[in-house]
Amino acid sequence: MACDTRNPIGMAAKFLASISGIFLPKPATPGNASITEAYKKRCNSFRMLISANNRALLIMNEIEEAIGGTRPFGMNYVKARLTEVTTAVYQIIRYLNELSDNRYPQLITTFDAIRKEIEAQVTPKASNRTGVLTLPIGKIDGSFADETGQKMAILGEISNHFGIDVPAGFVITASAYDRFVRANDLQPEIDGRIQTADGERLDSLYALSSCLQDLIIKATVPPDLAQAILDQYGILEGEAGKGVGIAMRSSALGEDLRENTFAGQYATHLNVCREDLISTYKEIVASKYGVTAMAYRLNRGIRDEDVAMCVGCMVMVDAVAGGVAYSRDPVNPHNDVIMIHSVPGLPKAVVDGIANADMFLVSRQSHSQIIAKKIAEKKSMYVNDGGDGIRRLPVPPDLANKPSLMDNDVHALAALADKLERHYGNPQDIEWALDRQGKIILLQARPLSLITIPETSNYRAIAGTSEVACIGSGVTVSPGVAAGRICVVQKDADALQFPSGAVLVIPHAEPRWAPLLAKASGVIAETGSIAGHLANVAREFKVVAVFEVNEAVKKLANADIVTIDGKRGLIFPGFVEGLTFGRDEPRNIMQGSPVHTALKLAARHIVPLRLLDPDSVDFRPGNCKTLHDITRFCHENAVKEMYSREDKPRIPDAFSKQLRIGRPVSYWIIDLDDGLKKTAEGKYVDLADVVSIPMLALWAGITACPWDGPPNIDTRGFLTILAQSTANPALDPAVQTTFDARNYFLISKYYCCLQSRFGYHFCTVEAWTGEDPVDNYVSFQFKGGAADLERRIARAKFIAYLIEPYGFRVETKQDGLFARIEERSLADTLLCLKITGYLLIHTRQLDMVMKNPAATKYWHEKISRDLQAMSAMTAQPG
Repeated sequence: MACDTRNPIGMAAKFLASISGIFLPKPATPGNASITEAYKKRCNSFRMLISANNRALLIMNEIEEAIGGTRPFGMNYVKARLTEVTTAVYQIIRYLNELSDNRYPQLITTFDAIRKEIEAQVTPKASNRTGVLTLPIGKIDGSFADETGQKMAILGEISNHFGIDVPAGFVITASAYDRFVRANDLQPEIDGRIQTADGERLDSLYALSSCLQDLIIKATVPPDLAQAILDQYGILEGEAGKGVGIAMRSSALGEDLRENTFAGQYATHLNVCREDLISTYKEIVASKYGVTAMAYRLNRGIRDEDVAMCVGCMVMVDAVAGGVAYSRDPVNPHNDVIMIHSVPGLPKAVVDGIANADMFLVSRQSHSQIIAKKIAEKKSMYVNDGGDGIRRLPVPPDLANKPSLMDNDVHALAALADKLERHYGNPQDIEWALDRQGKIILLQARPLSLITIPETSNYRAIAGTSEVACIGSGVTVSPGVAAGRICVVQKDADALQFPSGAVLVIPHAEPRWAPLLAKASGVIAETGSIAGHLANVAREFKVVAVFEVNEAVKKLANADIVTIDGKRGLIFPGFVEGLTFGRDEPRNIMQGSPVHTALKLAARHIVPLRLLDPDSVDFRPGNCKTLHDITRFCHENAVKEMYSREDKPRIPDAFSKQLRIGRPVSYWIIDLDDGLKKTAEGKYVDLADVVSIPMLALWAGITACPWDGPPNIDTRGFLTILAQSTANPALDPAVQTTFDARNYFLISKYYCCLQSRFGYHFCTVEAWTGEDPVDNYVSFQFKGGAADLERRIARAKFIAYLIEPYGFRVETKQDGLFARIEERSLADTLLCLKITGYLLIHTRQLDMVMKNPAATKYWHEKISRDLQAMSAMTAQPG
């Protein structure tokens, strides 16, 4: 059975199948047989507890990394980690009670209380929406956002409170969405499929998207909902004429907010006829599970259950021009202009990024002053089809290079953008159309996010870089600096191969490439504008992007590494030192999101460790407030139950053999399976008879360098206690100790678990070492000391600093250190074990000198030299 290094419990389970009969010689008397069975059970429970404990601590570390890191995660990840950690902690409690004849029943009560607190943070609140199924735009305003979505609520408010022209229409509400989902019992099936899919892999996301959208498309719209939609369409026919075409647009809950625009992530269908209203409604609902939408929610930390898909249905505008107006320059807010982007026909070409647009810069102080015009060559345009749908037509040659807007229309749009910004108190992103009667029709208004480029000395140092050296130039749509390997993407199959950190090069800045932004260091596109959907998402994700780069695919297809100067819109070959040095660190774009918040709140009941002192009267089950407290309590008491209980029989000599290296030493060996060459006779086992690969590597580190003895006493500490500690002979592995101070190796050929207590120090090392790197791991925990807490904490950090360069993932909690490596080659794993063994011996009493800078420096330099010498050699057991 293959072992999964992510589940050390599985490692221990590998031994369980062969546990029966492994303890030899067999007892000769019934009394001995009873002791043998009892001890075998205790030994197995202890071993399983240690494995579950290591798993729990590893997941806690993963949770902390997720909260503080930059990698996106979804509720699927959150629920999976919480399930794993609660399961592991429950197993720890179970094994402790097995080991102790159920001496700690209160742990279950404490655990259940903590588990309920955790579940409360991630359990979605049931939707109780029972409102109307449709609402006319004329009857809604911003207060209706929970039923109509922000997009349509704002459109209704603009129409009804400002008298600004918007298309007549209605909204299919969030209550309608709930009605549709409940009628087809879709949610359990959707949740189950999401739970089993790997949402972080793009190929898995494509497969999940396909099956979920198919599920929705095949569902039936309830008769009352279908009739409500058709009734509202009938009203529009009475106002706008028989067979009027309808624009159907997503207006999902959470869409069009300042922090989450969802720009271009959901579906829009234009010029829909009456016969297609119901099927198109389902297609827009299904777009909730499009690849781009699901990837966006994952990266922005938005829970699936928080998104109800409302749909806006509006009379189609027969547009002669359309586009986007920004009330501010999004990449340079200090530039006192209003930006207007325009194309002939419908605005689709602008927002979808498939064509270059005309751009007009208008003064914010005087809307009649056009500061600059940039007239693009416009090759194609979108228009309403005669029946239903839209068509893409070539722009007539006499219009291709002419402005798509008259100056008076530019002035009117600028005034409109400024008016909306003043009302809402923040910059606005406005989609508009100009109809054949010369009337400006507002199609959408949402908050506009702004980005500034700091004038760093780093940037100024290369400001004089010759533009002749660049290999491409375009228009900055998301500022900054980026560098990476070129990856050209022109189809979905290319997207599946896109590597993390690459520069995305695309023919058109289409919204469908948004899922790659979380992995891309930068984006280069041949077409598109600062007003397109992909540009919006790039700015949200802080991904550098330059569009309108002529023949980018052709020019850069054979390039290797490029640097994007996102302030000047220039592309340079290779790494440009002045630009690439000092780039901003990746930020956690999930910070404050619903998913991030849910994990952070749940972690409060998982990660903190408050139960610290095992000698305190407060060290008891009822005082465990977190899962980490429970693991601490269980681990401490498991050691006592295993090795120190006076009411339990001593470990039978047949199982526990004292290690002998020419002379007996203070280590005892318990052979779980095949850790010895032969059955040991008598009370000793010789090192030459040990074949446990990880134990031999660990022992090689323990004995690699002679121990210099305790460091000189730092008289600023607790002198009496420290003096006792320095006199403790248990710190010498060659000296015998009492039973309570015994150090136990539980071994098989590929497995080792060392439980060690010397004086005031306690540590655990667990490892698996095989030929398959996927299975290999080393887990090292170290805690305690005789000095005051401040110096013990400093010593834990001292060890962390020494061990981290060798690839260990390290966490310090007060005076405790938790370190782990996994999925390393056999040679690397053995070297890490050797290093761990060395540190066990040579750092135990260094807490006493942690306030002495000279002594700290001496020991750091000495240990570093020793470790470097060890790492320079091939790590071999023995």
